[in-house]
Amino acid sequence: MSFGHGIHYCIGAPLARLEAAIALQVLLTRLPDMAWARPAEGVIWLPAGITRGPVRLPVTFTPEKGSDVA
Repeated sequence: MSFGHGIHYCIGAPLARLEAAIALQVLLTRLPDMAWARPAEGVIWLPAGITRGPVRLPVTFTPEKGSDVA
């Protein structure tokens, strides 16, 4: 993620980083067998000049019984 620099630095950057860390921790705790559905070499990246991210990142996992995760 990009939060700017100097005078233009995003005031919400620390909160965004904390939210991302919590979300990833919960996701990986609840879905410990999550894995990429395709080889990493097959990931298509956005053609952006400033930021970089995958167009889509399909994963596989086994939901827990009684879970609303699907």
